[in-house]
Amino acid sequence: MANHGDGFELTRARVWGIVLGAVVLALGGYYWASQIEDTGQSVVLGLASALVSVAVATLIAEALLRPAFTHDLLRVAGLRARLQDVGLVDLVPESDVPWPDFYSKSSRYKIAIVNPTYAMQRHAERLLDAAGHRTAEVTILLPSPTNGAAAGVAASLGIERQAYEQAVRDAATDLESMWRARREQKALRKKSSLTIVYVNAPIRTSIFVSDQMSILIAPPLLAERTSPELAVLLAPTRNTDVSEWLEKRLGALESAGERVPVFTDAPEGSEVTISERTPR
Repeated sequence: MANHGDGFELTRARVWGIVLGAVVLALGGYYWASQIEDTGQSVVLGLASALVSVAVATLIAEALLRPAFTHDLLRVAGLRARLQDVGLVDLVPESDVPWPDFYSKSSRYKIAIVNPTYAMQRHAERLLDAAGHRTAEVTILLPSPTNGAAAGVAASLGIERQAYEQAVRDAATDLESMWRARREQKALRKKSSLTIVYVNAPIRTSIFVSDQMSILIAPPLLAERTSPELAVLLAPTRNTDVSEWLEKRLGALESAGERVPVFTDAPEGSEVTISERTPR
């Protein structure tokens, strides 16, 4: 037995009932209008025409629009499920990335950098602040300026090789100096650590990984160097196609790192302390 509080459900049978009812009423209206000649005739004809319009519109909606809408809903549902599977959160210009969310509440930061000068301007203070607010393990990967790794990256950025190699060295030196200064000021948590590694392989895409999210930043094409970089935001979920690819990519870059890091400041009590840096 139907519950009066359930509302009206537009089933297929009811749709056809509405169509047939509208057609019957419209035909009756046309017949009635043919029997009268006063001003009421125009009113009846108008009502009959409106009923025909309702019938036609209902037929179109039922026969064409509803199947198409249902199909689109299924496609959207499938796309949403796929986006959840890969962990995709958003695609935005790099300037619109919610960096405070990336750095907040995380205890692990692993960053592979393509553009060292820009990265230092945007992220050095944020990394140091994060390592001061909570115990954080920070790893920075840079293309090695001592071999051919930097050459390809420099070309993709439209920068002269020597200038790019110097930018990499400056970024490593500046971050090390800032970290040492914070350590001397006791502005870092005791167990926060920083490792800077030169990688003997080109880094084509900047990769930012924290406990909160992962971010891939694709540089603009050669012909569009003035265009904003595109950022792909990924949820911190594990066991997805993208997260597995990301872990492998970072693992490959770390494996290609030079044997001795440029700089390492490990937690107190660890076997590894501030290390001698490799020649620059």
